[in-house]
Amino acid sequence: MRFAGVSLLLLAAAFGTNARANDSTAELGAGGLQLTVNSGITMKSEDLKISVAGIDIAYAFENTGDTPITTLVAFPLPMLRAGDPDIADALPREGDPLNFVGFTVQVDGKTVTPDVEQRASILGIDITDRLKADGIPLNPYVQHKARTALARVPKDKRAFYVSHGLAVWSDDEPLSVQWDVATTFFWQQTFPAKGVVKVQHHYVPVSGSGLLTAAADPATGETLARRHCLQAAALDQLRTTAAPAGALRRASVEYVLRTGANWAGPIGRFRLTIEKPSADTVMAVCAPGLLVPASPTVSVFEAMDFTPTSDLEILFLHPDRDQAVQERVGGERPGPAR
Repeated sequence: MRFAGVSLLLLAAAFGTNARANDSTAELGAGGLQLTVNSGITMKSEDLKISVAGIDIAYAFENTGDTPITTLVAFPLPMLRAGDPDIADALPREGDPLNFVGFTVQVDGKTVTPDVEQRASILGIDITDRLKADGIPLNPYVQHKARTALARVPKDKRAFYVSHGLAVWSDDEPLSVQWDVATTFFWQQTFPAKGVVKVQHHYVPVSGSGLLTAAADPATGETLARRHCLQAAALDQLRTTAAPAGALRRASVEYVLRTGANWAGPIGRFRLTIEKPSADTVMAVCAPGLLVPASPTVSVFEAMDFTPTSDLEILFLHPDRDQAVQERVGGERPGPAR
């Protein structure tokens, strides 16, 4: 279940009166593997490790029946949605338009090359075939090939894109390019009778980021405290780590935990490990149970016969040292080294 947390104080209290989120990028929640519902397959264990740098999951599936079971296994990437102003900044500019999270999978220690399906839509209307017919890449948010291709679309074909809100041209230059993109990796997996299959997969989360300072909107602090179950002790720590500039860097990671319910019964043994970027980072999450510190940067939750009922939204806050330098010298934030 999602724990309510302590709500008597706002996150804004950590900075004085108000808190502001700016310079932000959005997080996109992905999750674990999805199987077609099958009463013959149980999950003996799931070991989930989450950090800003990567998410690693190790499963052990067991076919309890007397006959092999072959079923579809899928991993849907987070939906890229039209109108989200942060998508372009959150995704790698020159990344892979299909595998923009670096998804890899192994079954019983052997690398699997899954199939992939990518579909484009707007307001629920599938436009995949139209984009392909016009030579338009389906993912316009990674690389700039979709914009370049749209610039070559003949003027007599542009009305479709304009009327559907997909693109706007100024002369021959498309100024706005946006539609929803859904991407799913999948493969057929055989689970032998009375056998255990071990699956490991890895990907890099599309994590949100931003700067929290002592100004502007108090509702921001309240929302973060409620969404991430920020505790009173963590607020006290924030007052210390925010000094002297009163600025914190925010990173957030979402994980869709509830996909782990398409098999028979609960997860036999579940282990969640969350790693902070550094020891002075404050971590807050509405966890499914008590997170026990295992080191200055690692916290662990373990449960037997576990059934996930909510997803994870993890918040990491740490001092923004660049902002502190700016406050001390009264100048601009340092740029990249040259």
